[in-house]
Amino acid sequence: MKSEIFETYDEKINIPEIWISKADELVYSADILAQFEMLKLRTRRDVSGVTIDDFSICVMPQVLMLYGYAIENYLKAILVKKGKIKIVNDKVVGIGHDLMKLFLDCDFKFADSFEEIIKKIERHIYWEGRYPGPLKKKFYPDEFTEDNISEWPNTYVTNLDLDIIKSLFFQIEKMLDDNFE
Repeated sequence: MKSEIFETYDEKINIPEIWISKADELVYSADILAQFEMLKLRTRRDVSGVTIDDFSICVMPQVLMLYGYAIENYLKAILVKKGKIKIVNDKVVGIGHDLMKLFLDCDFKFADSFEEIIKKIERHIYWEGRYPGPLKKKFYPDEFTEDNISEWPNTYVTNLDLDIIKSLFFQIEKMLDDNFE
C-alpha cells in the first residue's frame, strides 16, 4: 500500500507549485525566527551564583539558511516550469545549492546590491547555518581580513541585510508571476 498521494516520485518533483509551497513555508519559518531574534529573548542561566541572560545562542545563521533554502525552491520551481529539472535514476540532477547558478539558469537579472547578500546566504546554506565550520575546503576563507573576520565563523546580520533579502524576495515574486501567468 502506497503512503504517497502521488503515483510516482517524479510526479511530485515536477509540480512547480509544490516547490513554491515549500519555499513559502521556509520563508514563514525564517520570518518567525528573525522576529524572535529581534525580541532579544534569552534564556537565563546561573553562572557562579549570578543569573545572566544567555547570549551564546543566536538564530540568525539559521534564519539566513532558511531564507536561502526558500530562494532555492522558488528558483527550482521556475526551472521545473521551464523543463530544466531532470530526474536520473530516481535522483534530481543538475541543481544544487549554488544560488548564483540558479539565478543565472532562471535568466534572473539582479541588481549588484543583491550579489553580496546572495553570497552571504549561500555560505549559510552550505555550512554556516548548520555546521561549526565548512565541510569543504573551498568554502574556507583564503585569509582573514577586516572584511570577513567579523562575520566568520559567527554571522553578523544587519537590519539592512534583512531589508535587502525582503527586496530580493519581492524581485523573485515578480519573476514567479512572469513565469506562472
